[in-house]
Amino acid sequence: SAGRALEVLERFATRPHPVGTGEHECVRETVMAELVALGLEPEQREGLVMGVPLTNLVTRIPGHAPTGTVLCVAHYDTKPTGPGAGDDGAGVVAWLEALRALRARGWQPRNDVVLLLSDGEELGLLGARLFPREPHALAA
Repeated sequence: SAGRALEVLERFATRPHPVGTGEHECVRETVMAELVALGLEPEQREGLVMGVPLTNLVTRIPGHAPTGTVLCVAHYDTKPTGPGAGDDGAGVVAWLEALRALRARGWQPRNDVVLLLSDGEELGLLGARLFPREPHALAA
């Protein structure tokens, strides 16, 4: 539902929330709460890239007969000058709503699905750089 996605977007894309700000932490908490409300078990994976502390949000949905992993990605940080509704709040809520709708229909993927909501994209794809460095990046 586009309406449901818009409601979630309006809760966190109201002010700029660049990495390292209190607003950014609030957005992270809001997104984590949305993932938990979907019955998912998100993880906060922290690390440093180029001296910047980051927190990627990672959720795994196990497949019933996996032969690989599908990686779905959006980012939740913004530039200091905008609230991030289009870049990339829309991507975050699109994934949330897609997962909600699929799970409501009893969907169970064949392959594992990993949702990565990365941090620090606006600083140079830092969260995306952090993710594959983790020894457990796509592991169960």
